Amino acid sequence: MRTDSLTVTDRIRREAWLARFGFAMRDYPARPYRQIARDLRREVTADAGECGMRAALRDLGRPASLADRHLAELGRPRPRWLDGALAAGVLVFFIPALCLIAYGAGAADTLASRGGGAARLSFLGTALHVVSDSDGLAFEGTMSVAALVAFALTFAALFATAARVWRLWAAR
Repeated sequence: MRTDSLTVTDRIRREAWLARFGFAMRDYPARPYRQIARDLRREVTADAGECGMRAALRDLGRPASLADRHLAELGRPRPRWLDGALAAGVLVFFIPALCLIAYGAGAADTLASRGGGAARLSFLGTALHVVSDSDGLAFEGTMSVAALVAFALTFAALFATAARVWRLWAAR
């Protein structure tokens, strides 16, 4: 079946399935993955001409299951780069942000217990302005470029360390 004879819905279904497959194959070597994706697209399009796009995709199964089979054929563990980057991002950016929110809320609560007022504070390189009055509690922060660079360098160091540990572990 020619690609231009597919309906728009069939193309969307095919590309959505291939996108989920691509996400599951994110740690597969790039060049072989591109060939696998091209072959899958061609086969799915051909099968869709015989039995319909839904049936062709159903016959392939879940994208993650097919990706797991391809990853198992590599014969060695592959690092999960995206997973590592997300974990490092959470450690470096999300946790300090939560600490910053907790620090600002605590400072605002302290001001409220003393009858209100305003304070300028600094936490993890971030300037905080905390206000507590009869209308409520508020705080805002402005992160300096230096703090942002420090967070990015910490992220890079954690990522590089985790990658090295992975390689040493996988070499065993």
